[in-house]
Amino acid sequence: MSSDLVIIAALVAVSIVLARFLSTRWRLPPLPFLVLLGMLVGVMPWVPVVSMDPYVVLTVLIPPLLYHHATTRSAPRESRAAWRPIMFLGVGLTLATAGAVTLVAHLLLPGLPWGAALTVGAAFAPTQALVLDRLGAPERVLTVLRGESLINEGVAVVLLAIGLEQLKRPETVSVAALQLAGAITGGALAGLALGWVVVQLRRRLADSGTLIVLSLATPFVAEISASKLGLSGPLAVTAAGFYVGARGRLFHTPARATERITWQVLTFLLGGTLAVLLGLQLRDLGGSHSGLPITTVLLVTAALLGATLLVRLAFALAVDRRGVRALTLGGTRGASTLAIALAMPALPAQDALIFAAASVVLVSGFALLTCRAAVPDSGGVAAPEEEARARQAAAAAAMHRLDQISHRLDTGTLWAQRQLLAVEANAGTPHELRDELARAQRETLGQMYSEGRIGATTLHKLTEEIDWRDPHATTPP
Repeated sequence: MSSDLVIIAALVAVSIVLARFLSTRWRLPPLPFLVLLGMLVGVMPWVPVVSMDPYVVLTVLIPPLLYHHATTRSAPRESRAAWRPIMFLGVGLTLATAGAVTLVAHLLLPGLPWGAALTVGAAFAPTQALVLDRLGAPERVLTVLRGESLINEGVAVVLLAIGLEQLKRPETVSVAALQLAGAITGGALAGLALGWVVVQLRRRLADSGTLIVLSLATPFVAEISASKLGLSGPLAVTAAGFYVGARGRLFHTPARATERITWQVLTFLLGGTLAVLLGLQLRDLGGSHSGLPITTVLLVTAALLGATLLVRLAFALAVDRRGVRALTLGGTRGASTLAIALAMPALPAQDALIFAAASVVLVSGFALLTCRAAVPDSGGVAAPEEEARARQAAAAAAMHRLDQISHRLDTGTLWAQRQLLAVEANAGTPHELRDELARAQRETLGQMYSEGRIGATTLHKLTEEIDWRDPHATTPP
C-alpha cells in the first residue's frame, strides 16, 4: 500500500507541473489539462487501483476548496448590487441544471436510481469563475459569475448529500425540498457566525504559525460543526469564507503572505489529486466492468453535456442578452465537479458517469478559447484612474503615519521610506519596477557568493528577505 501511495504522489506531482506549464502557455485554467493527464494516467496498466470513500471527499477534499474560493472571491458591495442575477444563477440555475441532468441520466440509463442520478446532476451543477478576468470579461459579468460560483458549489454539494441519503432511504425524496431550504438557510447563518468568530481571533493573534493553522482549520470546523447540527456543511464553509475574505482583508495580519502562498499550493495540489484520482476511476471504461458499450457512454456524455449547455444558455439569456456568450462560457466546471464525481456511489454505470463529468470539465475549460472575442480587452481589469487614485491615497496614508513616527527614525531611514512611498504612489507598473530591482539584487548577491565574498548563510538570509519584501518579484529571470 505504501508503494502505491508513492506512485500516486509521483503521478500527481508530474501532472501538476505539466498542467501548470500548459495552462500558463494557453492562458487557460490548469484543471482541464489535469483531467486530460489524469485520464492518460488512468489507462496505464501499472498504475495501482484506488477507490475513494464519498465521506472522505465530502469532509476532507471539498471544504478547503470551497473556503479558498470564497475568501479570494468575496466582493460584498458588488454582490449586493447584483444579488438578483447572482441568486437567479446561483440557486435557480443550479437546481435547473441538476434537475435536467438528473432526468436525462435516469432516462438514458435504465435502472439508475433517482438518488444516483441526482448525484450526477450535482456534479454537473457547480461552476467556477477564475479565468474570465484574465481574458478581459466586463466587471459586471465577473461579479455575477463569481457570486454564482460561491453559491452554487454549496447548493450542489447539498444536492449530492440528498442524493446519497436517498439511496439509503428512498422516502427522503418527498422531503428533499424542505431539507434543501433548511440546510441552505441554517448552514449559511452558521457559517457567518463562525466567520465572525474567526475574524475576531485573527484580530487578536500575532503569531504567524497560529494564524495559518487557524486559517487551515476553519473550513473543517465549519463543515463538521454544521453537519453535527443537521445543517449544510458546504454552505457553512462558503459563508464563513466569504465573511473572512470580506472582513479579514481590511486589517493587517503578520501571516498574510505566507497564508496566501500556503492556500495556493494546497488548492492546486488538491485539484491535481482529484484529477489523477478521477482518471484512475476511468480505467474500466468500455471494458467488462463498466456494463456499457463505449457508444452508449459517448451518447450519454453528449446528452448530459447538451442538457447542461442548453439550460445555462436559457438562464444567461434571461440575465443579460448582451453578455450571454460570456455568461454561458464563463460557467466553467472545476475541482468541485471532480470532487463530487469521485463521491458518486458505486454503480454499474459509474465509469460512464465519471467520464461524462470529466468531459464537462474539459469542454467548459477549453471553450474559454472562444470567449476571447466575446468580451472587451479591458473590461476585466481595474480602471487605470481608479487604481492610480487608490495607490496615491494608500501612499498618502502611509506618508502621514510616517510623519507621526518620524521622531523615532533617523534622517537616512526617513528619507529612504519617503522615496519608496513616492515610487508606490506614482509608478505606473510598480510590480515590474520592483521585479527589476529585486532581480538586480539577487544577481549581485549571487555574484558575491560565487566570488567567495559572502557565505551561503548570508546569501540565503538576504534573498529570503527580498522574497518576503515583495512576493510578486520572486520569479527568477
